Amino acid sequence: MTNGLPTGSWVCTTESTALTSDANALLILQLGSAVNAIRTAHRLTMFAEGTDGPGGSRDRFWAFLMAASYTKEALLILTGNKESAARFREVEVLARAGGIDEAVVAEINALRNGTSAAAPIFAHIRNKIGFHWDPSEISDWIRTYSSERVTWAEGFGEAQGESLHTAAANALLHALMKRIGEKAGPAVISMTDAERFSWALRTLVAAMRTLLTYYETVIGAFLKQHHAKRHDQS
Repeated sequence: MTNGLPTGSWVCTTESTALTSDANALLILQLGSAVNAIRTAHRLTMFAEGTDGPGGSRDRFWAFLMAASYTKEALLILTGNKESAARFREVEVLARAGGIDEAVVAEINALRNGTSAAAPIFAHIRNKIGFHWDPSEISDWIRTYSSERVTWAEGFGEAQGESLHTAAANALLHALMKRIGEKAGPAVISMTDAERFSWALRTLVAAMRTLLTYYETVIGAFLKQHHAKRHDQS
């Protein structure tokens, strides 16, 4: 074991005809990309938890925004958008073939339909805060700012990697806390900003785990249909 991980490596393969003989092959590549993105975002979020100073504050906040944005992006495979059709039915068929738990299906449906408290928050983060830094979101912080001085940046020593553009981060954090309060319901509105962020982080991690379970089950069902073989490598 090295760093808690097995020292042996493995690969999982099928015949190359799986790419051309099955109409779901493209879908499986999309789902694999989503799983890769979510796992990386989750790891970045966990790594950022142990960091200190201005750079640590920056990393924790942006790891959260990136994770929420990519979680929403992963959901687009199920819901579709202007550029691509929803693939929910095809995904569900494979998920059930893989023996997915009904509780996971219910959680996925809530995320997909927007009935989960998390769904509208992830959508807003992805569309307005995480990927696009919408001027309307940032300008609200300017309008409500009341201190006599503005902290534009701070850091630790001369290392640029340990610096934070403070005003920019505070503007986005203000937008995030406001939108969480508006979209998550009365119970969250009454929370402090720290409590809201903790709630949002817990909700995000739960949604990421649900999507990973669902998509991995779907990919596994596809691979089983194509008689995939796992090979250990020395």
